[in-house]
Amino acid sequence: MINDPKFFKAANNQDGAAEFKRCIPVGVQTSFKTMAPAIATAEQLRLLPYLGQPLFDRAATYYAAHTEADATLDELVAHIQMTVVRMALWDSFDQLQAFMTDNGMADNQEGEHRLYRYQSDALRNSLQRQGYEWLNKTLEFCTTNVQALTEFQQSPYYTERQDSMIHSMADFERFVAIGHDFTVFAKLRDVIEATDTMELPYRLGDTLLAAVKSDPTSARIAPLMHGIQGFVAHWSMAVAIPFLNLQATANGLVIVAEQSNDGAARQQAPEQQILAFAKRHRDAAERYIGQVVTYCKQHRDTYPEIEALGPSESEHADDLLDNDHHKTFTVL
Repeated sequence: MINDPKFFKAANNQDGAAEFKRCIPVGVQTSFKTMAPAIATAEQLRLLPYLGQPLFDRAATYYAAHTEADATLDELVAHIQMTVVRMALWDSFDQLQAFMTDNGMADNQEGEHRLYRYQSDALRNSLQRQGYEWLNKTLEFCTTNVQALTEFQQSPYYTERQDSMIHSMADFERFVAIGHDFTVFAKLRDVIEATDTMELPYRLGDTLLAAVKSDPTSARIAPLMHGIQGFVAHWSMAVAIPFLNLQATANGLVIVAEQSNDGAARQQAPEQQILAFAKRHRDAAERYIGQVVTYCKQHRDTYPEIEALGPSESEHADDLLDNDHHKTFTVL
């Protein structure tokens, strides 16, 4: 049944909710019976689509039986528990706060006062942010330990990234800071994929790109990877910014106005500012890919595939001059 959690047990959460307390501060009144449906739902809807069914089942079976010690699976289960308990509290926040105590969620140990609205909103937002942070940590752990967790190779999250230049949020944030917000990165996934499959072949040529994807860590290809990843990250951000706005939050990139009693009042960024941010990232992307192409053309013997792009800008500079003999665009 979906109401039965796979990674928390009733026996471990009686008389003080010991297992819950290892993951998040909760009061002794926290009931496994109350929490169980929300946790089971979070496991199925928030975790399973990322881990994939094979690894999800393996970890759940290990947690249920635990007949043999396995350090990797122990740590994976710990990551999963930290993730799903926060996701459960966030997903079912309105319902759970009504049942957290007899009088509703309180702001002190005596339970004399209910939380103010801004306190409740802050707690909800914190649970969401922490939940996605732990989800990202869980996926990074699985990726790092994929040889021991071979079932992860069958997950959509893993397989969709095998041909991508950006494998993880850590890859992306080496070039563009998004505040370690996994929800923002999740929104960027489709744009990154489009950049990988549509824009990058046009910039590098199908032949060179195929060589890059076939062995990205080889001595020949490794010098190109930083520039290629920088291009994909900045180009994707330039495309996405008009939809995400500016500052990284769980709801996208926005301008956060001054605080009010209801929390942060948000307003959409002016169009001119959005376009300026997009141009900044697009210019950075052009510099990164320009460096890659220039490097390849300086080492033609190593990268003969670059010939498919034709002569460089400097090799037909006369074609780049207007009637006043000025360059029509900047050579990178």
